[in-house]
Amino acid sequence: MVNFTDYICYEYLKKTNWNVHNLYCNLTQTADNILRFDIPSGINCQLSSLTTPNFVSKCEISAMPILNGSLSYIYSNVDLDNVKVDPLTELQKFYEGYRHVDVPFIHYQGELEDFNLPKKSTLLYGCIFLPSKKLDAIFARRLSPWSLFSVLATNEVEDPDGGTMCFQWQHDTGKRSLELMYETTEAMIGLRALWNLNLTENGMKKRIDSCKNTSNMCWSLGFETYYGVLTKCAGASLGMRLHSGPSHLYSPFILTCTLNPIVGHITSTFSTAEPHVKAFSVQYDFNLYSYESKLQIGAELWRGKFFSKTQDENNRSRIQSCTSVLKSVLSTTGEISLLWQARIRNFLLTLGTTAHITKIDPLYFGIHLEYAN
Repeated sequence: MVNFTDYICYEYLKKTNWNVHNLYCNLTQTADNILRFDIPSGINCQLSSLTTPNFVSKCEISAMPILNGSLSYIYSNVDLDNVKVDPLTELQKFYEGYRHVDVPFIHYQGELEDFNLPKKSTLLYGCIFLPSKKLDAIFARRLSPWSLFSVLATNEVEDPDGGTMCFQWQHDTGKRSLELMYETTEAMIGLRALWNLNLTENGMKKRIDSCKNTSNMCWSLGFETYYGVLTKCAGASLGMRLHSGPSHLYSPFILTCTLNPIVGHITSTFSTAEPHVKAFSVQYDFNLYSYESKLQIGAELWRGKFFSKTQDENNRSRIQSCTSVLKSVLSTTGEISLLWQARIRNFLLTLGTTAHITKIDPLYFGIHLEYAN
């Protein structure tokens, strides 16, 4: 589930023309959204408001097992008035479900000006948690049409290190992307890269154009490596992704495979969907050293109102707005999770439960209610 604050941050990146799918860190985002959803903890209530086109506030209160809350604010010099909540806004905008990979596109000099955006598009986020007095902060700025710089910081009163900061620099040319990271707690340095193999820069188009690609499939290959200077720990992973192009509008799919050569862990996923109706994802994990394996199967079923007057080229009616979604995940370990989410005007209601069918464990249940204006 995407709360209103996360939704604003996502829309900021989308409006500033930043392709979040063309990054190695989001290689398996769709499968993770379907197979790894959070069950609400106890009873949770959120109140969010877009008071001005540039300012967002949110208040959250949680109860059971303990009473706590948070207060957060977001400011951006980018006009976000177009994301103002409407009772007919589709539920899928607030839901971490199947998201197909956007067609990679190239950036160009003067791109931000063509979209009437500030040259240094900036977003500021701050949040305080009570009664723990924990502080979270985010600073994000578009340095150029090709790059994004962000700083993530957190501070806890009882933290002996005085807090943690993470610096990230992302560079995207369309054909390839690069990510550099530095984290202060362990002095960890990280590098990620992703290449789109069957795309050429001469054949790619600008986002301001139609962004249609002649290729039916898109292959992506990437890697990740990091090293902790203080802990002397290192890690690495390799990954690939195959996803359908615009010609598979009504039968999209995403296939991924990642390998951690140090621990010998292989993870492969396959996700497909009928847009706004249903989605399916399966993940298989296997360890080359211990021969342990795990299979997860997830599905989501949407319910919405059909708008018969709007039809596409194949005379298929589209959904005007999604009103509810049912999501389930089952694994070979015997764990099963169910989540139901519905949008009632400006309210977002979430009910979830998880259980273990092979063990006698207590049933876990949670309720989340969010209001956005």
